[in-house]
Amino acid sequence: EQGYQGLLDRRRPQSISGAPKFLPEILIAGTNLGPDNPQSSGGVLDQKNYQVGSTATWTKGAHNLTFGYQAQDSIVADIDQHDATLVRFQGEFSNQHSFVFGSTPNSQFAHSFADFMMGRIENFSTQGAVQYNFPAWSHYASAQDQWRVTPRLTANLGVRYELAMPAQESNGRAAAFVANHQSNQFANVPLHVAFQGDSGIIPGFIRQDKKEFAPREGLAYDLLGNNKLALRTGYGYYYSNPSDQIRTFQSTNFPVVPNVQGTFAQLDNPFATSTSPV
Repeated sequence: EQGYQGLLDRRRPQSISGAPKFLPEILIAGTNLGPDNPQSSGGVLDQKNYQVGSTATWTKGAHNLTFGYQAQDSIVADIDQHDATLVRFQGEFSNQHSFVFGSTPNSQFAHSFADFMMGRIENFSTQGAVQYNFPAWSHYASAQDQWRVTPRLTANLGVRYELAMPAQESNGRAAAFVANHQSNQFANVPLHVAFQGDSGIIPGFIRQDKKEFAPREGLAYDLLGNNKLALRTGYGYYYSNPSDQIRTFQSTNFPVVPNVQGTFAQLDNPFATSTSPV
């Protein structure tokens, strides 16, 4: 209980208020009532990719040297202004706490609709609005030498360096599980819950790799000496960084986004904070 209250501490990142209200989805086994899939309402996903770069070439004797640099800013932003709620009536109360899914369709509906009339909920879930903005800068540098070793043999010797900067939510609305970490920003938050900006927490919750050197080597040999038939071979080393979409999970789950689930509740008192009349 103390840990739960800690997550509700007013000093932690506050949930978004003022989001539009939507009718809940009501599911009665055997039929559906209410708006279907309300979570599709009010969402705007925006992805942008900005790049700038330059290349310089220098030729000296048998060497053709190329140097390049590129910077890239990938931005993923989302605003889901909904407070989606799903309520399920599945007939377990009127069927003496036995599942009805093995029954005939008419029996499923009869018991489930009876639960609906009594306001006896099998389970429910509700979620608050989602909003995040993740810019992520990456830097790339390269150098290559196209060396004419002999009139028939050409060697391409190069290397590329990649530096992916940590993706951090612009407003600090990000949290993650970090074993044995205690937040220093928000009082009474349970152990293992880390927020962006906490002491000892690396930016973006992901350790940055600063050793991403990628060689590029190749050979081309003119077999007949007439530029009509060549034998080529090459080798390259490549890196793949985590998708920015994966990193957004830091801002789409509890405690950043309110998310409440419950089972065996009453429609007029889903959180069981009052005495049950039944």
